[in-house]
Amino acid sequence: MRFVAISDTHTSQPDLPEGDVLLHTGDLTYRGNLPEVTRAASWLEEQKKKYRHVIVIAGNHDWLFQKEPSLVSAPAQALSGINEGYPLTKGHYRV
Repeated sequence: MRFVAISDTHTSQPDLPEGDVLLHTGDLTYRGNLPEVTRAASWLEEQKKKYRHVIVIAGNHDWLFQKEPSLVSAPAQALSGINEGYPLTKGHYRV
């Protein structure tokens, strides 16, 4: 099984190598607002074409994950069309 671990993308959308699991370990965004989270969720949805699993751990810039977790899971649910975004533990989400 191949893991690809990244962090600190801050709304950038890098090209990534193929793998089985994509692990994003924080700072998807700069300010953690809903438009940035939505943009990041869209990019993560695209990554699901290359990875069997996409796991996101919110970083210190991603404050919306903690303050409004229902808002954070909504973009992933809307993009995928099914209820996949759910909290694993406080501040950790599987998309």
